[in-house]
Amino acid sequence: MQAERTSTSPLTLAVDMAALRPLIQEIAREVVGQVQAERPSPEPGAAEDEPVLLDARAAAKVLSISPRQVARLTEAGELPHVRIGRLVRYRVDALKAWAQQSEQRIASCPAQG
Repeated sequence: MQAERTSTSPLTLAVDMAALRPLIQEIAREVVGQVQAERPSPEPGAAEDEPVLLDARAAAKVLSISPRQVARLTEAGELPHVRIGRLVRYRVDALKAWAQQSEQRIASCPAQG
């Protein structure tokens, strides 16, 4: 026995899609809500798109110094950095901690003059 083949016109399909659209939108909203609920919340004050590691130019912007000065401090072993092969990268939190420690060292030095 052969299965009967039903013919649907494009008009019937358009009507069916129009009827399904609200249902599809409702399901999509539910899925998005579930995904957002399962996503871990970011740490307070942390940017979601903040990179884990920075290159020298971005590190220089964080410290408000030139990229060349970043390179000098890195070569001297003064600035905390991470080497990945030949690449040198900097963690934002390490740069901020380094700047704070430098500030404290300057504040604890006796004034000359």
